[in-house]
Amino acid sequence: MKRILVSSAALTAFSLLGTPTWAQSPQQPVVSAAADNGAFDRARKAYKEGDIATARTEMEKAIAALPDDADANDWMGFVLVKSNDYSRAIPYLEKALAKKPKSYETMTNLGNACLLKTDRTPADTDRAIELFTTVAESRPNSAEAQFNLGYAAARKKDYARAATAYRKAGELRPNDGQTFINLGIALQSLGKLDEAAQAMRTGISNNTGDKAAHAALGSIEIQRRNFTGAVGVLETARKLDPNNYGVLVNLAYAYSQTRRSAEGATVYGLAADLAASGAEGAPAGDVTARYNQGVLLALTGNTDGALAAYEKALGVNPRYLDALLNAGYLHFQKGTYAEAAKRFKAATELDDKSYVAWLNLGTACQKQQDLNGAISAWEKAAALNTSDYDSRSYLASALLTQGREDDAGKIFVEMAKLKPDEAGPQLAMGLSYMRANKLDDAMKSFQAAIKADPSSAQAHNNLGVVYERRGLLNQAMAEYKKAVQLDPALTDAKNNLARFGKQAETGDTKPASKPTPKSTAKPTKKASGG
Repeated sequence: MKRILVSSAALTAFSLLGTPTWAQSPQQPVVSAAADNGAFDRARKAYKEGDIATARTEMEKAIAALPDDADANDWMGFVLVKSNDYSRAIPYLEKALAKKPKSYETMTNLGNACLLKTDRTPADTDRAIELFTTVAESRPNSAEAQFNLGYAAARKKDYARAATAYRKAGELRPNDGQTFINLGIALQSLGKLDEAAQAMRTGISNNTGDKAAHAALGSIEIQRRNFTGAVGVLETARKLDPNNYGVLVNLAYAYSQTRRSAEGATVYGLAADLAASGAEGAPAGDVTARYNQGVLLALTGNTDGALAAYEKALGVNPRYLDALLNAGYLHFQKGTYAEAAKRFKAATELDDKSYVAWLNLGTACQKQQDLNGAISAWEKAAALNTSDYDSRSYLASALLTQGREDDAGKIFVEMAKLKPDEAGPQLAMGLSYMRANKLDDAMKSFQAAIKADPSSAQAHNNLGVVYERRGLLNQAMAEYKKAVQLDPALTDAKNNLARFGKQAETGDTKPASKPTPKSTAKPTKKASGG
């Protein structure tokens, strides 16, 4: 019986692009003597004291008095950025930059605002890259400028450019963990996994408590298929962030790949519980973790636990094909064939093109003595998978049981075409021809079986039966002897050979009365079947 019992866990690649560092505050503006600078001064004082709300209120008063002043617009934009009001900050910063085009602090703040606004467009990202590129080219030794350029390029998914900028930033600021963490993410996106892992480990060495970085390194190690390394990193990530769904899923997967199925099942269960509870970061309605818990429990031999996991998954998503198939398989293993058939039937209704579902439904029907149901299911499986041998083997045997030898013979022909160099289908086809009294065809089939497997005692015995029917007694005797030589325990061959011995003693050389080959469906005394 065939089954699906595989983990469909998807690797979770955490997107850790970091946060751009802020530029230093703009230089204190030169306020014209005619301007009311009291609000401006109060705003700057409030900002230095950490009171952003007051700084913003006072700057709004100042900008009302100094609407065209470059420094006032610069400070207004800066305070808005610090207040996370990025969209409102942009026009002020653009106005300030237009008046002082060489202000790299203004460019940096404007670039940050373009990247961090909630309704960011591709044009905003391009503008940020343009600004950060200008800053980086003008200040090549500024780690901050290189970092911000890398961040902007990563947002545009230009990971090659991002990696180049982060590398420069790392050279300038080798102890900055976030730079190397972001470099690792960019390299991961480029598929440079070894370099990514190295960069990420460098970053973590400077940011030992960064839970997101540990999670990201774990996913990189999984991609590298370094599952032992992934387990170590992800166990640390779990300690740092016990309820992180992605960490739990990746850790469970890493456990499964290091033959720690019981631990993997436990952790998948925790992840599934988070998803079921609607925990933050867990995909709502997703039952993949619960399904994978079932997979690993089944591998540990905990059939009841696995069934419970599959049924929980199906309770949330009744259209989960693999869960239906695996639940059906486990019911079959337990001998609860009606329940198995119920699951397989549901699988065929969900996907009537699922060859595995039809094949298994046929097997479950057979176990319930529903031979018509089995034949119908196996016919469907065989039609869906024209190169499958198993469905045809089951189908042919069932057809013989019903006495439909001609139909079975057609299936045996298909089986022989699928495995022309194997004895089994030729042997089966020969048996079918014998039942139809097509001795020439049967002889050819048994000869083909012997050619494919000269050690097949059954093929030699059955070829002997064909020779005997045709009156070729010497050839029959030779084949019976060969069959007994190959398999002294083959009863049919021994009986045939013994009968020939008695015939030789009495001088009776007539062929035996209708010697019949043996089949798995209708076993008889004299001939042997496969």
